Amino acid sequence: FNTILKKFDLKGYCEIENFISKNELTSLKKFVYLKLKKNNGKTFFLSSKSNNEVSKFFNNNKTLKKKIQSFLYKLSEKSNIKDYKKRDIYTVLRVIKNERIQKESYQFHFDAHLFTILVPIFIPKTKNSNNGHLFISPNLRKINNSIIINIFQKIFYQILLKKLLGYKKLIKTFNFKKIILKPGSIFLFNGFRNLHGNADIAKDDLRATLLIHFYDVFEKSQLVKLNRQLRIWIENKRIKKNIND
Repeated sequence: FNTILKKFDLKGYCEIENFISKNELTSLKKFVYLKLKKNNGKTFFLSSKSNNEVSKFFNNNKTLKKKIQSFLYKLSEKSNIKDYKKRDIYTVLRVIKNERIQKESYQFHFDAHLFTILVPIFIPKTKNSNNGHLFISPNLRKINNSIIINIFQKIFYQILLKKLLGYKKLIKTFNFKKIILKPGSIFLFNGFRNLHGNADIAKDDLRATLLIHFYDVFEKSQLVKLNRQLRIWIENKRIKKNIND
């Protein structure tokens, strides 16, 4: 674990191979297929705060839930973070298929959480394609608890620079690393400090990942909470439309 922590502190990210067992990956794939069928084969995001479907999955897979929680708690303890046991784990199942593929690609952003675990479930292996792999610019900003600074940085990096440079120049300018995602492994990174986003995939491909966020820096901010609730409301409307189409 000390090696993992050293890599994480130095680079801001690291891969942990064989963290997800074959049985756990099979359960995740079944869950994705079930929800994809419900959404008529269309793109959807499902968070632990939008309804109880993600929570039900983890309640049915208690070993996986306990393994992830124990890993995050140990990481927090080793990083000398206080009151981590009082914090919630925020989980998002992100499934990209058919429409919205281009819109969801190269949307570089910062998270509000110190720790993000990306669990690859379905990653395409198409020749001459970027296959939705992760692009990450390590440790681009410092940790701070100022909501004003956070908003300014998000506007600057996520909106203005992308419009000014375009995503290709942005990747080159800020030395983005391309991370090849492999189901079975997990990818740990500091979502707050690292600017990150996924590459595009081919039109007929499927990309599914489970994102596990922990330790929200702005947990008490009503503005951040409102923004998150708005995104969940928009996504729930899209899911409702997917189901009814």
